[in-house]
Amino acid sequence: MITVCLSVVYNLSIISPILPSLLISLNTEGIHGFWREYRNTFDIASKIEGVEIDGVLGEYSPSVLWSKNGKVAVAPVLLEDEDKESKPIALDGLDEESIRRFVASNLPPPLDLPILAELDNLNGNTDAKVNILDMMSGIGLLGAWADFQQESRKSWEQYDTQPASKLFEKAGITDALYEEFVSPLLHVLPMCPSYDCSAAAALSCFHVFALQSRGAFDVRWCKGSIGEKIFTPWQNQLEERGVTITGGARVSSIINNEHDMSKYTIQFGDEIDDTDCDAIVLAVGATSAGKIASSSPALSSLEATKDFDKLRGVTCVEFDYL
Repeated sequence: MITVCLSVVYNLSIISPILPSLLISLNTEGIHGFWREYRNTFDIASKIEGVEIDGVLGEYSPSVLWSKNGKVAVAPVLLEDEDKESKPIALDGLDEESIRRFVASNLPPPLDLPILAELDNLNGNTDAKVNILDMMSGIGLLGAWADFQQESRKSWEQYDTQPASKLFEKAGITDALYEEFVSPLLHVLPMCPSYDCSAAAALSCFHVFALQSRGAFDVRWCKGSIGEKIFTPWQNQLEERGVTITGGARVSSIINNEHDMSKYTIQFGDEIDDTDCDAIVLAVGATSAGKIASSSPALSSLEATKDFDKLRGVTCVEFDYL
């Protein structure tokens, strides 16, 4: 029996005779926006019976970036047709919009994004929080963007040893650009300030959401509750396959099975019976992993978990503007 403990979606526990056992303790929907490069998510969702991607998700829509000082910019949808190869477009006019689109189509990502973005504080606003010189200071990051290889262990080792704040300082970006663009992006991507985030983590997030392809920053939103539109059909599909789902399965401890030391027993407290299993997969947040390990003799004795108590999680507060 294999047990999988999750804490990523909503209160849900799964026990399956097929795997033969899944135990899932889920808290809140972990995905709100669906960016274009969430290809694995789209692939999995498309295999859920009753879920049709275009039926549950809206069209790709512009993204709005906010800083602590208010709205900063609106990024347009950069890739209108995903099935067509993105090619440079011809200059079809001398108006500002035509020129911007022409220039952007001939630039690689992410240089196309700032060209096309509508900057809220540069459109005739005399109290502009960033100016053209601030925007140009971002060019200093291009060297690191070009040098960092997402799939390279060497790149991760090189950039993981320095905080992102040091990277931005070396690049020479202005304080205004950092406050209005970089800092807000860090708070919605790796979800931490630059001094608490490695340069590798920051560059990796920028790569996924802006660098690896044109339109990577394009996002679409669920047409309703993600729980209702995606996870409930998924739950129904699992149940039809013989999976038993039990809510509120909070893991209190993991111990070695008293009858067979090669197996494990997961303890849930008084309300749910303990579960014996052959293997355990933890898919929980960092804080939960540390708490489970500290109360579980079978985990705390392992070399790989000795520093779990040093792991930290992220609390994300989301505001919806109507």
